[in-house]
Amino acid sequence: MLDLCYVQGSALDIVFNAKKSSLFVTGKCCFLIVESFKIGNDDVMWHNDLKYLGHLFQSGKVLKPVFDVFMRRFYAAANSIHCNSRFSSEVSKLYLMESFCLPLLSYGCDVVNPSIQQLNQLNVCVAVIFGKCGIKRKLSCI
Repeated sequence: MLDLCYVQGSALDIVFNAKKSSLFVTGKCCFLIVESFKIGNDDVMWHNDLKYLGHLFQSGKVLKPVFDVFMRRFYAAANSIHCNSRFSSEVSKLYLMESFCLPLLSYGCDVVNPSIQQLNQLNVCVAVIFGKCGIKRKLSCI
């Protein structure tokens, strides 16, 4: 199938880049070793994680979303706001946190369907940062 796409793409001056493509498997057969596919003369490499529309997924028997990147970005933005607004009021800090930090953490939460453990990790992030502002809040992703 890839050979057919490669031939048709070449006829239409479409170039497929094997370095930007990856192979990813999930489900019952995720631990089977399968040789790499070729696009033209280049091999398409197998990967254990996949980035799709800004979300990172990990290979396994079940497709598992990874929220570590979102949590790092959230903490970086929240700490930056917290350190640079020492003399601002708590309401101003809260507004900045809700406007800039919370969307970093909740992006795509309604589409990905996180597990209970992952949802608890996200809630801990929110509780720690908003606790600095003196507010108790939970992230609702269900």
